[in-house]
Amino acid sequence: TYWPPAFVIAASIIAVIALALAIVLIRWLSSWGIALHLVLFENQPAGKAFGSSAKRLSGHKARLVTSLVVWVVARGILGLVVAAMAGALFNIVPGLFGTDLRSIATATIVLLLLWAFANATVAALSNGALADLLYRLYLHVSPDASRATAIERAEKNKRSDQASWGEQEIGNFLIGYRALATGRDSKRQDEAGERSDDSQHKQSNQQVCDQKWPPKLPSGTKAR
Repeated sequence: TYWPPAFVIAASIIAVIALALAIVLIRWLSSWGIALHLVLFENQPAGKAFGSSAKRLSGHKARLVTSLVVWVVARGILGLVVAAMAGALFNIVPGLFGTDLRSIATATIVLLLLWAFANATVAALSNGALADLLYRLYLHVSPDASRATAIERAEKNKRSDQASWGEQEIGNFLIGYRALATGRDSKRQDEAGERSDDSQHKQSNQQVCDQKWPPKLPSGTKAR
């Protein structure tokens, strides 16, 4: 394949610029790796957290970059494995069901749902692994006081989440019980109201009957 010299020169310049930008980006991102942890665990302002993160990671950037590269590679491999399995299953479906379009459509929808669930699972696991990686790095480069504070806050947040979940469940139970009790009271009130209406209706009918009895005789007719 013939490539014009101008194209080769332009492609080379673009590649050099892209490589330089990638190096700068990796350098800055590796310096800001624990900025969020400093804001959450040490209450540092956001503007100061980036500088503090760069200082603490000054001798650990190579470790962070290596860990991130391993994480990206593992994430990509898992994504490719899931996609390959989904593609293989999609290729098998027509051979299994032949010309039954309804079965093929149903199987395709099921496979799409399973594929989406698998991708969501991979994303959740990979994001959790990245968060754990950065948290361990923060504990490694932080002083003892900051490390103890971070661990204490993490345990406190965990207990708070568990307590909040328990309080929410108790609240839901009480709301349901109150709704059930209110429904029973309302039903009893409705039944009492119906009985009262029936009683009033009977009394009204009795009064009407009393007023009409004895019946009035026409004039000139003697009662027997």
